[in-house]
Amino acid sequence: MNILLLVSRNYGANYFLYRDIFEQYGWKVTHGGVLKEIPACPPYYYRYQLPVIVPDIMTNEVKNPGEYDCVAIMPSTSFFSPVPFDEFVNDPPTLQLISTAVKQNIPVISSCAGARVLAAADVIRGKTIIGNQEFKDEYESAGASVVDKDRPPIIDGSIITTARGMYYSMVNCMAMATAIEERQAKGKHPNYPEKEFIFSDAVDFAPDTIVWARTFGGFVADGGQAVCRTENGGFLIVGYTFSHGSGDADILAVKTDAEGKKVWAKTFGGAGTEYGYGCAAVDDGYVITGYTTSYGAGSKDVYLVRIDSRGNEIWSKTFGGASWDVGKAVSRAVDGGYVICGFTHSSGSGEEDIYLIKTDTAGNEVWSKTYGEERSETGNSVYAMADGGYIIGATTGTTEGGNSDFYLIKTDSESNEVWSRKYATNGSYGHGFDWCNSMCPTKDGGFIMAGYSDCEDIMNAHVIKIDSMGNEVWSKSFGNSKFYDYGNSICASDDGGYLIGGTAKAVDSATTYNNDFYIVKLDSDGNILRQHVIGGAGSEWGSQIYETASGDIILVGQTSDRDSESFDVCMIKLRGAD
Repeated sequence: MNILLLVSRNYGANYFLYRDIFEQYGWKVTHGGVLKEIPACPPYYYRYQLPVIVPDIMTNEVKNPGEYDCVAIMPSTSFFSPVPFDEFVNDPPTLQLISTAVKQNIPVISSCAGARVLAAADVIRGKTIIGNQEFKDEYESAGASVVDKDRPPIIDGSIITTARGMYYSMVNCMAMATAIEERQAKGKHPNYPEKEFIFSDAVDFAPDTIVWARTFGGFVADGGQAVCRTENGGFLIVGYTFSHGSGDADILAVKTDAEGKKVWAKTFGGAGTEYGYGCAAVDDGYVITGYTTSYGAGSKDVYLVRIDSRGNEIWSKTFGGASWDVGKAVSRAVDGGYVICGFTHSSGSGEEDIYLIKTDTAGNEVWSKTYGEERSETGNSVYAMADGGYIIGATTGTTEGGNSDFYLIKTDSESNEVWSRKYATNGSYGHGFDWCNSMCPTKDGGFIMAGYSDCEDIMNAHVIKIDSMGNEVWSKSFGNSKFYDYGNSICASDDGGYLIGGTAKAVDSATTYNNDFYIVKLDSDGNILRQHVIGGAGSEWGSQIYETASGDIILVGQTSDRDSESFDVCMIKLRGAD
């Protein structure tokens, strides 16, 4: 996938947040602009010394927007300019680019006042859009119906309009992915089935704590999203591949031995797009969940794939309605069936709801349940409990402070809610934007949750310890720098502490900024015992962390070198003790 980013002066923090989500999808980005040097908005420039962005291409040099899968007008901070995006609004080549893209049915997304560019390009006539209300007259003069901005993105034809870029960041990018996937002819992007995956241990990572580092990949983007233990001490990595398979992207499963060396690699999916987000080891094989656009009832459906120990598919199932439905985690139920957790835009009581699905051993649905209130809720983790019930880790956007909070739900064996709790951070910046990425049970019968929050800085990794009844025990925020740090995964370690795997950002220039793997070891009270930032010349994303039986650390994600246009799956092993 190739995304053309149109970046305006006074680009702000959400530019980096969106870039990081694009990276998780494995999308290639090309920066376009009118200015030869694009400055950040003043507060971020002075506080974080953000460099100017130098576009990869000027908008008047874009001859064919059809070379891109999407055109994204990136967020810009309007507090310091009475006329945000003015250089685009008054630039005929930019307006022609937008107009041509819409005529070619290429998805075009704008955020907040970016709808001014759509209005000036005369592409919103007869459309319903979201945009900053101070420019409502401009939108209506261009023939659009304007709704308030406190809502999820609107997709109207190939036009996607959004607002509240941080609060709806994940939903906005999901809408963007959906529009791209629905536009494409199935199997549009070439893959290379005749080529083998390249497996390498030649990774430019320097820390002496690393035992080994392995990469797996093809000629375009491939990424690791989840890992689980296999028989004989090996590992199963699950993620996505644009390099191989039968469609645009397929689920990728790589089985390795205990040293991270490939045993086999398989892809699963159809002519559309599939991503794998969760996996679990079961009797004589594995179960994988994610989403599919190739099969099912909606634009994307929850996808459950059962494979044997050699990676051969035994069966696959889809679940969902007419819109998008995504599986993020899967666990073995007490009765031998499976339970899937994710989110649904097809059903429920709010904008987006947590989606819990129980199946039998053959993958047939036994029941499904949604959880949520009037705003957006997203499930990311699920575990079967000894009492037959389930514990769900999630994020809720239905909060008193108007932002999002960590969210934990306990159910009985029939999906009925026993209790639920919301956990908010309150720091130097008040009630933060809090996003939970991962949750797991702890040895003391409680739970540990990890994600990120902006309550103390622009974005820090955040961890919350919970007791068995859902009461908060402690809450900690930390990071490698004052910039972006994410807690993407957490696991309980055998010594009573915790391991966090995630991502830390280093900025050398805005268009070549790096993400690095971020690993933190905490004691039982949340105090940092050690932390590592590990990366090469390009960008890394840490997706899931795991502790081996010997106490060593496994982190799975993706990596790219600076000159590469794509990512490879990456797995690293660190010594468990200094």
